[in-house]
Amino acid sequence: MRANAGIVNDTTLIAIRLIARGEEIRFDYSTTMSQDTWTLECRCRAASCRGIVQNFEELPQWLQRRYLTLGIVQNFIRSLFETGTGVPPVSVPGVMRVWWV
Repeated sequence: MRANAGIVNDTTLIAIRLIARGEEIRFDYSTTMSQDTWTLECRCRAASCRGIVQNFEELPQWLQRRYLTLGIVQNFIRSLFETGTGVPPVSVPGVMRVWWV
């Protein structure tokens, strides 16, 4: 599954890329989960799907950094990474751009 949306400020769903008319809106549920034993089998059937929804900490580090840089990780998870409990985010200069369709 390739996310085209994400949650900012813990409650607002935003587009992280252009979303075509009629395209399904998808966000990575793992950006809302941390230090939990609950998992979910993903059935989106996308070729790039991990197959399981699991804790943010279980995501590959490059994907964690991407989501942290985009600002689409729940604040309680972000705070773990900012306090050194998780992998530190990579700061990327520039402005995050969000397009609504």
